[in-house]
Amino acid sequence: MGSSVTTWSRVGGAERRARIAASRDIRMFARLTPHMPRHLSRCTPFTACLLPVLAFASAAVAAPLQIVASDASGVTLQLSVGAWTLSLPGPDGRVTILALPESHSMSFPGRPLLPAYSAMLALPPDARPSARVIGAAGSLTRESVRLAVAGKPVLRDDADGKLGLQPAVDPVEPIVDGPWPPAQVELMPFSFRGRRLTSIEVRPFTWDAGTGRLTAPLRLTVRVDFHRPAGASLLSSIAAAPDPHVDPVLESSVLNWQQGSNWRVAASTGNRGSLLRGILDGKSAVTGVPLAFDESDPEVRVKIDTTGLYRLSFDDLVAKGYPANVPVAEVSVHRHEFVEAAAPPYTTIELPCEVEDANQNGIFDSGDGIWVWVRTWAERSGASNIQRFWGDSEVIFATRKAGGGLRVPQRPGWNSVTGLGGERAPGHEHRRLAVDRVRDLLHPR
Repeated sequence: MGSSVTTWSRVGGAERRARIAASRDIRMFARLTPHMPRHLSRCTPFTACLLPVLAFASAAVAAPLQIVASDASGVTLQLSVGAWTLSLPGPDGRVTILALPESHSMSFPGRPLLPAYSAMLALPPDARPSARVIGAAGSLTRESVRLAVAGKPVLRDDADGKLGLQPAVDPVEPIVDGPWPPAQVELMPFSFRGRRLTSIEVRPFTWDAGTGRLTAPLRLTVRVDFHRPAGASLLSSIAAAPDPHVDPVLESSVLNWQQGSNWRVAASTGNRGSLLRGILDGKSAVTGVPLAFDESDPEVRVKIDTTGLYRLSFDDLVAKGYPANVPVAEVSVHRHEFVEAAAPPYTTIELPCEVEDANQNGIFDSGDGIWVWVRTWAERSGASNIQRFWGDSEVIFATRKAGGGLRVPQRPGWNSVTGLGGERAPGHEHRRLAVDRVRDLLHPR
């Protein structure tokens, strides 16, 4: 029992040191901010918020999870779990796995408190990563184990009524659905300052709530494959200027930093300033023709939060003020885009759509609908995380346009004709969900 207490204090010490270092860095940033150039001080809050994550991840660099091989197609990691023991039963008769060095405990309500190991990896900018277990050595198993189960975090009023809402944990019954977790490794890719990174979590322990069987390998080997597109350029050709503000932190936090330190895509100066993409100064970036400003008819505003194909029904639109007796040919959908130094300070961009004329009478009326493909503002603009602070949604407007609305270009059927590829369009699987979401937006419950 004495050795287990020593192990626990060592893990706690590492966590405390990481948190103290992170808080010290944040305080240092706060002191330096007034003296920084404006273009640097703007990114300070976001960088400061990221420091605790990176500082904690740096504790795992020298740890049981290590890189044993790396090449142009991926990285191989090895986790040394070693022997482990169980605690004495608690008041509820349940036990925990005594803390293992450099591990953390997964906490999902109704699931066992199992140790897991995390690290961070660098990815090529065009990678579509996947992870798999390729080997295991040794095994340690215990039968009929009653493991402690994570509860549900809640906020509850203080019993004395003096402190207000206080955090608490409600007990939850174990979820009995076979061995858990179903996967021993999970990736969580993300982008940061021109780099593609991924957090990797290795979960060596498996527990069955029904039988109480607890097992874990003594050593686990994991492969992370990059899955770069066919014909992609050599990794050695991917390089951008170093990022002196963040690279020192990443160097101590990313396991394969030596391999991926040059995998950075510098921001294009042409993308800075206005978030406008494809429309500059109120003119088409393709033809240079000024965009018309034509909004004299009533319009219905629809907020879209997911890229996909949407159906806007006439019955929903007319309830929000859409005009009646509009010819199908004049039904139109558009969005607005900010244009600097213009009056008004935005332009109208029409979106191609298709009108479903259910009764074939040529009038947009009951039972009809507008089908339109919409991308979210965040996706089409390529906005940074801080620019997306106010949300990712797009806003479109259904209206009437004299002279005819823009329609989707047509093409002949593809029997005996080279047609579309087999890959499904992004967001295709969300079509029905998107239709339901629009209905909820127009008729909030």
